[in-house]
Formats: sequence, structure tokens, C-alpha cells
Amino acid sequence: MARRPRFECPGVMTHVMARGIDGKDIYNDNEDRYQFCSRLERLLARTGFRCLAWALQDNHFHLVVRPTERPLHVLMQPLNSGYARWFNKKYDRRGYLFQDRFKSIASQDQEYSRELIRYVHLNPLRAGVVASLKQLRRYRWCGHGTVMGESKGLISLDSSGILRRFGKNARAARRAYEAFLEKGLGSIDTDEITPSTSDHTGADLWGIVGDAEFIRSVLRRRTEREAVFKRRQAEGWTIERVVEFAGTSLRIPSKEVFARGHSNKRSDFRVLTAYLAVRQVGLSCAAVARFLGTTAPAVSQMVARGEGLCQQTGISIA
Repeated sequence: MARRPRFECPGVMTHVMARGIDGKDIYNDNEDRYQFCSRLERLLARTGFRCLAWALQDNHFHLVVRPTERPLHVLMQPLNSGYARWFNKKYDRRGYLFQDRFKSIASQDQEYSRELIRYVHLNPLRAGVVASLKQLRRYRWCGHGTVMGESKGLISLDSSGILRRFGKNARAARRAYEAFLEKGLGSIDTDEITPSTSDHTGADLWGIVGDAEFIRSVLRRRTEREAVFKRRQAEGWTIERVVEFAGTSLRIPSKEVFARGHSNKRSDFRVLTAYLAVRQVGLSCAAVARFLGTTAPAVSQMVARGEGLCQQTGISIA
């Protein structure tokens, strides 16, 4: 069965989760956790995304982020792929670290954000990693302590953005926030990806949590994007034409897209080809990978790099 297309929702609060392959641990010690957090912190700064909640478990992680107008993959692809390379090198292992691609659920902000933040920050407590909310304040691998003002944290949180959902001043908001967490203990199954036990129409079907109007607006954006892809493919934008267009734009022969080596210009050619094919024509990473003679994860990394290259060069399919 084909995978369900991912909804890219720039500017929309999103719950992100990724698990280790076959349920295996992705963090073996605190050095691993620190390495992951350091990468995430750098990427948040680079992309301008805001983090509202986070928690690490041994074999998976949860994030709540608000992307800028840039799509979520510019954060998640370099985060997961970069950490996986570091992890494999450290432990002299090969192969995939994460189970398939990361999962993401776009969430309507005002109504659902409090439950979503609670769901993520209670993960270590429900899993038995800590025994109480008091201990959770001091738990290093979760954002709760930062919200409570007891630690700076390894990852910068939008604490003011969180607390204004609970009160007008920091002290009252923290009391209300922690009372809200305590009220939610035992109410949510940690195996569920969706953040709330309430009725959020469309979450299971679309990967969206919100009211009917919010879901319609996200689906409308998706439909518009798919219409552009359909039009461009009908106009004859195949992978071969994308290669020709990218090569002409960079003034490099089309055959160079298959060449190996460390030439910056040749690397830019492959990166630009991958980005245009996937993000502007709607071809799959797997199809582009087959054409280029590489892997889908490698193409995903090229796509993540390609956005910046397009912005620098101004190259885009009309």
C-alpha cells in the first residue's frame, strides 16, 4: 500500500514523533541525548521554528513545533538524518535508525494546543521514567522544567507562548499549567500519536487535529498544491525535463547529474534537480532516486538542501 502523502502546513502548530526501527532504542546514553538536543537546537535557530514542547524516550521522541512559512521537512530531515549518521558512526552500525519517516499531525492552535503540550510533557511520567510532577520538573530530557522556570533547558522553548495559554502572569500561569498536567494524568494512552481524547474530526484520516473549518482550510491548501503538480506534469515536466532545466540554469551539461565526485557545482546540480522534481513538480523521492541511482533518503536530504539553493539562485519553475 502506498504511503499517505504528508501534509506540509507552514505556520501551523505541529506534533512530530519518530520511533526507532523495530522499536529499538535511538538513545543509549546521555551523550546520545545531548547530541540529538544540540542538533535540534541548532536547527531551530537556523529555521526560525519555535518549539512549544518536547520529550525524549529511549526509543522515540515527541516535539511540538510551530514552523515558519518554510515546510517542516527543512527541520526534520537534517535532524533525523544527521543524528542517524552520528549514531551509526559512534556504534559502528549500518542501516536505518528510525522507523520509516517521521509522523506529523497539524493542530489547530487555540483549542488544542494545551492538550497537545500536556500530552508531550507527560510522556516521561506516564512511562515511569520519573515518579511525580515534582521529579518531572528536574528531568533533563523534557521541556517541562523549562516551562516551570526551574531549568534553562537544552532546547529553547517558547515558554511565554506556552504560559499565556494558562494565565496573565508567569506565577499564576505556571500554577494553572501544572494543575492542568496533573488533571490529565492517566487520561491519555502514550501509544497514541494524537494528543487528545476529545473528538477531533479528521485526525485519523488526514493527520490533522482541529475543527471542521480548520481541516477544510488545510485540505484546501493541499488541493491547491496538488493542482500545481498536476498542471506541471501535464505540461510535460518529467524528471528528464527537470534535469535539463536545472542544468541549463546552472550552465552545466545534463549528463553531469549522474557523475560522482565532490565538485560543488555538480553537487548543486543534483540538489537542485531533486528539489525541483519533488517540491515543484510533485515527483516522489523514490522516483527521483531511481533516476539518479541513489536512495530515497539521500534524495530527501538533497531536497532539504535544495530549498536554500533555490532561494540563493532564484531558480524556480514558472
